[in-house]
Amino acid sequence: MPANLEDNPGVGIRFNGDDDNGDGIWDLEQYDVKPWWLLPGQVEDDLVRIDLNFGSQNPPAGVTYWLRRSSQDLEVWGGPTKPRPQKAPQGQNVPVAGWFGTYGHPNNPNIIQLPFPKNGVGTLYVEWRSAQAQQSVLTLEAWSGNQKIAEDSVTFYKFRTAVVVISGFTQRPTLDPQQARQQRGWGIFELARELYVTDGYDVHVFGEHEQNRNADRPFGDPYKLIKRAAFQEEVKNVVIVGYSWGGGAAYNLSKFIHDVLALKVPNERLPADLKVPFTAYIDAIKHGGTDAESRRPPKTDF
Repeated sequence: MPANLEDNPGVGIRFNGDDDNGDGIWDLEQYDVKPWWLLPGQVEDDLVRIDLNFGSQNPPAGVTYWLRRSSQDLEVWGGPTKPRPQKAPQGQNVPVAGWFGTYGHPNNPNIIQLPFPKNGVGTLYVEWRSAQAQQSVLTLEAWSGNQKIAEDSVTFYKFRTAVVVISGFTQRPTLDPQQARQQRGWGIFELARELYVTDGYDVHVFGEHEQNRNADRPFGDPYKLIKRAAFQEEVKNVVIVGYSWGGGAAYNLSKFIHDVLALKVPNERLPADLKVPFTAYIDAIKHGGTDAESRRPPKTDF
């Protein structure tokens, strides 16, 4: 992220209230969360990675580094799967503790001293632990004696909107610009990446094949993600964008959400306050057909 955007608008982050490893326990309430569905090279997707570069391979003489959080809504970990800190408190009914919970200053649990990393380069992972709070700031401070000589901060805000982008026939969903440009109609992926990287939205890209073509039974991956986000991550809004057959899939998905909220689908529920404020089609075709998709999705505001 460009330095001028670190605090305004800041970095979006998901509330870690889901259960990615499928053991029936919220991820925020356990260590070593290793989701079963991850492929080699993938990591758990609710924590935000921050790379640290101190500009020197050796620590400056007399300088100490401190990490400060503005609230306990944030926790920091040494890895994407929340590895237990070596000195983390143990025992029955003892809360899960990351770096702040383990190494927090005795007089202020929102401050920890940060060791100078090897060669002046390090990585930490930030977790959002509150369903209610909306914003919190993480600040790295450098002190020489009793004088603060430098600081850098990142403002985190909790996502309340999920953006679902559905690509067209035969397209392979990706946010990687090089992979995108190898496909026809790659502009849908460029749009998704712009929303994700530049505008800071919580974007999820799917292929049209991941969404069922029958509007009455779209229990595909996009709907499953929306349901999980609404119930487990406190997401209140869903934006749906589709290209080609993905436009038809966007209509089907929006219609199904409308029917679930209207209690028209047996044994299926969504939070009553879930909204679809915006949908968009790009060269939309009815999913699985050849006719243009021009119907207005019934749940959308715009």
